[in-house]
Amino acid sequence: AALGALVAAFPNAGFMGVPLLVALLGDAAAGPVIGAIVVDLVFTSTVCLALAQAHAQRGDGDGEERSFVHAAALALRGALTNPLPWAIAIGAVFAATRLELPGPIAQIVRMLGDSATPVALFTIGAVLWRAGEHVHTRTPLGRTLPVALIKLLVHPALVFGLGSAARALGAPMTWFTLTTLTLAAALPSASNVSVL
Repeated sequence: AALGALVAAFPNAGFMGVPLLVALLGDAAAGPVIGAIVVDLVFTSTVCLALAQAHAQRGDGDGEERSFVHAAALALRGALTNPLPWAIAIGAVFAATRLELPGPIAQIVRMLGDSATPVALFTIGAVLWRAGEHVHTRTPLGRTLPVALIKLLVHPALVFGLGSAARALGAPMTWFTLTTLTLAAALPSASNVSVL
């Protein structure tokens, strides 16, 4: 999970990252990507939600400290009710204890896992199409291109730079792990939002 913080320091790919990178790099890629997702979902998303909710409640006339505590509690509740970290935790328990699901159930779970990437791609396409139906003007390329370049070039470069610096300082990170995290940083942002 600590290695995953490199990717989670910025919004990451989430739901599509695991199956895509496992298909590309093998089963060993799952660990770093799942660690990044857990850090992102539990910590980064919780903090961002707490800050957004505190800002929204600031205008309600409540005390600022009380408002922040209430927003933090709502964000923590949101993190605890998010199914993705729980699914990861249950999978980790099964892997650590070497528990196996009964044959037919294991086959169904395997088929669901294999369908994750196509379903995520279809869902993202549907969400983008639906958003396009409600837009009456085109966003100028000058506004979207810088954001796309930051996500596709700057974000992976920052992750690679931070990971290389961590390795130079003695962090137990292999080049394979750093490559996996760098590729995860280059994947589309917030693809798990449409699925959830």
